Amino acid sequence: PDPEAFDPEIVSLLDEMVRDISFALDNFDRERMRQEAVSEASKSQERFRAYFDSALIGMVALSPDGHFLEANESFLRMTGYTRSELFARQWEEIKDPEDRYAAREDYDRVMRGEIDFYRKDKRLLRSDGQIIYGHTAVRAVRKSTGEVDYFVINIEDVTRKEKIPGDDLAAGELRSVDRGSPTGSCFWTA
Repeated sequence: PDPEAFDPEIVSLLDEMVRDISFALDNFDRERMRQEAVSEASKSQERFRAYFDSALIGMVALSPDGHFLEANESFLRMTGYTRSELFARQWEEIKDPEDRYAAREDYDRVMRGEIDFYRKDKRLLRSDGQIIYGHTAVRAVRKSTGEVDYFVINIEDVTRKEKIPGDDLAAGELRSVDRGSPTGSCFWTA
């Protein structure tokens, strides 16, 4: 073949076209991957929302400074607050005054990055002033920097069981703990 068969200008033009096509194909691949990631994130969010909203226990998400970010219907029913009433308060405001500092050491350990999860028995105040006894499981969700982004708290209302004299649950006897799940599960026997 004759090396002069193609004009250098045509060769340059063809090279440029190949680069442009390659660039366009790369962009199409990146856009397809981005759309797949957005779709997966949306599905994941929908699964979380379904779990959160249908949970039989109370669930809330709190900012590191204690402001409510989310609350499921079970928690609203348990506490008697409307969503707007609850979101106008902080977590500390609905805790029994005697319990407000009970978890401070665990909270400080989470904020220092020593732990991500803890359990505490708490007394919460309903909107009508009644006391709710609850077993709480607190999980920190961290940013990529390691800072706490928010907390997810599961609250099981054990008020009725707390009032039964001689009940093992009232004495706080834990029968087993499932440490395999992201938030942990407690199984109590009465």
